[in-house]
Amino acid sequence: ITESVALGRLLPVFHGVYSVGHGYLTIHARMLAATMACGEGSVVSHGTAAWLLGLREWRPEAIDVIAPVEAGRKIDGIRRRFVPPPVGREICRRNGVLLTGPARTIVDCAGILDGRGVAELIEQAAVEGLLDVTAIDRVLDGPRRRGSNRLLQVIAPWRRYRRGIKIRSRMEAKLLPLLTEAGLPVPQTNATLRLAGKVYEVDFLWR
Repeated sequence: ITESVALGRLLPVFHGVYSVGHGYLTIHARMLAATMACGEGSVVSHGTAAWLLGLREWRPEAIDVIAPVEAGRKIDGIRRRFVPPPVGREICRRNGVLLTGPARTIVDCAGILDGRGVAELIEQAAVEGLLDVTAIDRVLDGPRRRGSNRLLQVIAPWRRYRRGIKIRSRMEAKLLPLLTEAGLPVPQTNATLRLAGKVYEVDFLWR
């Protein structure tokens, strides 16, 4: 390995992980390398997973990773997150990278965000069709998690809306909890309406 590095055939990416032949890595390849550096069973998590899932607009500078053990050296460019490891349906894959799924990512992020940040995460999950309150409850049924009370408060108004409700913008997502708080009936969302021979699509419809 030392000889190959000296000759430029292997290029260090993280401790113990190398790219072959060239130093160009896509962001997904770099995330894969980060999980390899942290050991078998490691997954991308928290803010990095939220970015990969389309739940946040910005990508953290350091790659968030949950590793199966707490021991291990500090690796530049990787932020180890010491939370219970995800299991089963809490894990998914994007472009070859193992990461926490939407519900688990939301629970993890609730421990590092304030109330406004959690609400924005939930809103974007609704827009992306990834908000599953039942799955979030399932994660919260496990070990006690930091930020769980804040998260439960944010998702409370969403409990009456079905999973996969059609929402196309953050503005629509901001309004739905307000409808719950006001006691208004559940509307149809982005519904087609025919009036006087014309067809309209309306954000919210109470027939």
